[in-house]
Amino acid sequence: METPKIVHHTAFTVIGFSQQFCFGEGYEKCPKFWQEEYSVRYEHLFKTMKAESPEEQAVLDNRIGEYAICQVLDGQQAFDYMICGEYKGGFVPENMKLITIPESDWLEFRNRGPLPKSLQELNTFVHQTWLKEHADQYQSLGFDIECYSAGNPKDANYECGICIPIIHKNSSQTLCGIDCTSCSWKDKCQGCLATTGHPHGGSCVLAECCKSRPQETCDTCERQCELKARLISEFNALRIPGMPQVTSLNALPGFYINMEYAMHNGCKVKFWDDNRIYLGNQFEKADGSGRCFGLTADETHLLVCEYGCNGLDPEIVIYKRRE
Repeated sequence: METPKIVHHTAFTVIGFSQQFCFGEGYEKCPKFWQEEYSVRYEHLFKTMKAESPEEQAVLDNRIGEYAICQVLDGQQAFDYMICGEYKGGFVPENMKLITIPESDWLEFRNRGPLPKSLQELNTFVHQTWLKEHADQYQSLGFDIECYSAGNPKDANYECGICIPIIHKNSSQTLCGIDCTSCSWKDKCQGCLATTGHPHGGSCVLAECCKSRPQETCDTCERQCELKARLISEFNALRIPGMPQVTSLNALPGFYINMEYAMHNGCKVKFWDDNRIYLGNQFEKADGSGRCFGLTADETHLLVCEYGCNGLDPEIVIYKRRE
């Protein structure tokens, strides 16, 4: 199997049909589900390519069948399997549903060969081998996206794929690459103290350390301040409605800002490492709702969320890879 690509995707919505299956029966029942759906919904339609009902029109307009999504159901030994396509807008038939795939990086795996064997071999490799070997680097958001190409699915060169929306697990190092666990100031600093009076100004990941160093040796803090300025600019460029202009970011420990977010499939995920230091801030929303925006960033990603008092009901506004 080939090494996967890491690609970034913005949020998008899919439309389609779904059934629920228990773990362990997917390799038998998912192909049967495809066969049943094809004979009922697709076979006649794909011969004529002329819709005779609103449902058939939705199939054509949204290319239903281009994807299938497996979503683990939280707290159950089951998953939801949805044959779908990207929703282009318009009428949604009663027996179809919409779900939104959040913005994230994807691990993109590819394989060739006739279905369903090639896809099932790829799925086994992805989940039983590759993800286990890289569990310290990536965390799945709780669902897989199967991708199907045009052509004969029984052909020996037919290409299929599995994409895994992920969050990156970071090391225990700070944004500047300094290992906080080996720092003699870590018990006092905690990565949160403002660097008042420091020659570079602002706040710094290792604030107390920087205070004790001469200016010419504090290259770590200088890089940190440069990164902070870039992140402030990138947050402001998002132009999120109701979010005030960002003028400062503070160094914050992961355990302090690492909220748990509910995905649409019921799974809950955290995006950061409790033992790492990040740059972030909090701003009250301008709509008078009493909710706040929470901003967090590291070298590779930006996260903006919103939440109520004491972090109640956190929701992701945007999570994106930095350019």
